[in-house]
Amino acid sequence: MSFKQKRYNNAMKSIIVDQYHAGASVNELSQKYGVSSTAIYVWKKAYTQDNGASMASYDRLEKILVTNPNVPIKKLCAFQAHYMNQSLLFLFGSMRRKYLTIVNTIQLQARSNVLSTILSLSYNDVLRMDNMNESFIHYFIHHLADIAIFPPSQVDRSQYLTIKDLMSAFESNEKYIVDQLEKGRFKGAFILDGEWLKPRY
Repeated sequence: MSFKQKRYNNAMKSIIVDQYHAGASVNELSQKYGVSSTAIYVWKKAYTQDNGASMASYDRLEKILVTNPNVPIKKLCAFQAHYMNQSLLFLFGSMRRKYLTIVNTIQLQARSNVLSTILSLSYNDVLRMDNMNESFIHYFIHHLADIAIFPPSQVDRSQYLTIKDLMSAFESNEKYIVDQLEKGRFKGAFILDGEWLKPRY
């Protein structure tokens, strides 16, 4: 039986692929969203990031998390500002229980769907969550790695502002500056050896 296939934008296609990686079958997704199995396989190939750059970011973030398992994630790495105030629901998947993704599970257990709140957890906090397994951990790190900002390989500290510099420039206290950095408010800022640095430009 043929059916008229629905059209979806790139963001929705990516969400459908995320549900596939979280355990939903191609057949289930095909029926749920009114698209052919072939379309889902095409989207899976297009929206699954397994290129060298993505894997390098994944490995780099995983090493940071494993080395500092009890430190809140947001204190270990910077993340792209565009995503800091958006709901994980829109980034990573559906809240429908039948297709509950690992990130949705973290949302529920952390009682928040805001990325900056989720990043207040440590890696060990995530590992201790109910129903956590190796596949789910991989999925979680993979998505964080896609929005992580890592320091450049060579850093001339004279070209960067520290938290103290920013406190002076904005005539504000450390708590406010750190909060703004963790929310991605300062373009190009990153964490190097536990210290925030922001380009002078």
